[in-house]
Amino acid sequence: MVLPGAAPLKNALQRAYALFGGVLQSEMPLPELPAIESDRADWAVRVSDRPEGDGNGLLGEDSVDSQIKVRSVRLPDGVRLEFDDTGIFDITHEGATITWCPSGSARPDLARADLLGAVFSVALHLQGVLCLHGSGVTIGGRAIGFLARKGSGKSTLAMALSAAGAKLVTDDMLAVHPGPPPTVWPAAPTLHLLEDSADQLHGPEGRVKNPLRGKYKVANLPADRVEVRRTPLAAVYELLPRSSSAGERGVTRTRLADTAAVMTLLRHPKISESLARDVATLDRAAQIVRQVPVYQLAFAHEFSRLPQLVDQMMGWHSGENSLPDAT
Repeated sequence: MVLPGAAPLKNALQRAYALFGGVLQSEMPLPELPAIESDRADWAVRVSDRPEGDGNGLLGEDSVDSQIKVRSVRLPDGVRLEFDDTGIFDITHEGATITWCPSGSARPDLARADLLGAVFSVALHLQGVLCLHGSGVTIGGRAIGFLARKGSGKSTLAMALSAAGAKLVTDDMLAVHPGPPPTVWPAAPTLHLLEDSADQLHGPEGRVKNPLRGKYKVANLPADRVEVRRTPLAAVYELLPRSSSAGERGVTRTRLADTAAVMTLLRHPKISESLARDVATLDRAAQIVRQVPVYQLAFAHEFSRLPQLVDQMMGWHSGENSLPDAT
């Protein structure tokens, strides 16, 4: 792909990385991503001491955490994100070019997190992609997405499924192009797990605790457990964890009607509220729902029942439907 406008010239600081099934050329080092050799550029990240130009209207303001905010500003050719701590990111050329203007006190690790999270969610939005707050895996070459509020087990389920033979697509941002057919674009190959999940599923090797998120980052998954291609989306699940009770079936899924399915997708945006409310977001969700089933997945939220959940998911998406859908 050739970037819209003038593509950046290769320079000594620029490196190529695999991301979202494409190639990112970046002047910002990105150790979270697989480095590759490529002259292509689906996206380019530049570092500059000045923004691209003047903004022409505040789109909205969101909280990164209890102390840090980010403001979305309209640009003539895109969107500007102004972070209190890491500086300004200008997203232009239809999402293909990102220019970072660091603040004087910007921490590189936080800037990378902003880039691979909020900034790329806007860049992909400008390219027609629906970005959802969710995890995902591929089973048999088809993607399965999981949406849920924090603490509901999205990352734990993705990690457990990858250990059972699936491939990790994403831990936090489920990027879906509405197609046709809808396809999922693989994000950074890392997982973030709470300590109990990390102990149960990974062990102490190759994990680092993030003091800001209170989770352990697992970034050393084997290559055969990581999806690098854009893959067709087979299903989306909204996770509904529950406490188990005697005689209760451990895993049930209920397919949602189209209107309820669209509302389910819209409940889990991985983008600022100001952009999540636009007509394009609703249209993309509707396109996806017309082609892909959306389920609510009820399951016992206990480690002792996790193997049953994994077996059932593998069965549903490997051609063996051992339990029927709920009615």
